[in-house]
Amino acid sequence: MRQHLSSRHPRAPRPGAHRRLVAAGLGFALAATIGGCGSGRSPEKFCAVYREEKQAYLSRMNDANGTLNSASSGDTGALFGGLAQALSTVTDLPHMFDRLDKVAPEEIEPDVAAVRDYLQKSIDSAGDAVLNPGGALINGLLGSFQVSNSFNRVGEYVQATCHEN
Repeated sequence: MRQHLSSRHPRAPRPGAHRRLVAAGLGFALAATIGGCGSGRSPEKFCAVYREEKQAYLSRMNDANGTLNSASSGDTGALFGGLAQALSTVTDLPHMFDRLDKVAPEEIEPDVAAVRDYLQKSIDSAGDAVLNPGGALINGLLGSFQVSNSFNRVGEYVQATCHEN
């Protein structure tokens, strides 16, 4: 049987443990508070994320266009590579709008979320177009009518607040 080498009870806290626990708790609370100062919603953060995402999108799309333009008429590998790059870039749009939604000010957030959700739904239902092209066309048109005001409001917000087109 093992004996305890200290004179204190085996379940008693170590000397100073209470102070360390309180200090750790205060440290976590302070870190969460300071970390929280950098997060949140603001026009400045929205515009910064918008510019970052716009630049990334344009860069990827330019790469795709470059691949397509460099493909000779018989180079199907480059053709499919360019198309795959462009499709990948387009399927990243919901993620881009998700990043925007996380920093969007309250007055524009519902519209950013609506655009993100519409883009994701469009990508998710793209496979249905093969089985039911007519239904996919009708659903796409109805969805675009439902979200067109949100697209417009987001565009107007970007122009007025971020001074971007």
